[in-house]
Amino acid sequence: KSRCDLPLEENARGWELVMGWFYDLTRDECRRVHFRNQDWDEKKKQAYVVKFECRKTCKNPDLGQCGPSADKNCSSREKARFRFNMETRRCEKVDCGPFPSEQKCYELCGKYVQVKCKLPRITSQICESQETRYWYNETSKKCEKMNGCSDDTNNFRTPQECWKTCSNESESRCLKKPVKGSFSLGLPRYYYDLNQNRCSKNHPVSPLA
Repeated sequence: KSRCDLPLEENARGWELVMGWFYDLTRDECRRVHFRNQDWDEKKKQAYVVKFECRKTCKNPDLGQCGPSADKNCSSREKARFRFNMETRRCEKVDCGPFPSEQKCYELCGKYVQVKCKLPRITSQICESQETRYWYNETSKKCEKMNGCSDDTNNFRTPQECWKTCSNESESRCLKKPVKGSFSLGLPRYYYDLNQNRCSKNHPVSPLA
């Protein structure tokens, strides 16, 4: 067991009223306690001198439910749960985790994923009004339009940002430079204009020009 998993030591409280803190796993919070002595043995005690030390060690305040200490007590929870792995930066299916689905996991923890190209189509869903956003569909290898929030960290604000981050010329025809020159029968051809985010006409050039 880690230090954070240890219960409050029996007879830990005493008349000396030594102020300290311990991490209550059942409540997922650091609680204030008066200990009977000043024994702060890091390997044996669930006791901390200051609250900051307790939170830093066990609570993961900056990561919240995305941190490794989230929902360790799953005796009464469903087994099909999801947890965010900070090492791989992916939401994974586990026996015990704080999220009921992969989407719920990424909605909250996707902000910790540095490269957004492999994230599913998700939004934080916490804004009053939605706007047009873009996400990279790894199956179709395309940047696709979606509705999302202006402060979303799980997708992209512009198609240009999406394409440049997640694809390149060798992977997608959409990013290849248009071919200039004459075409058979003088028919126009079309190419994807990244700056305009639309298909534009590539007018043929006369072979006599």
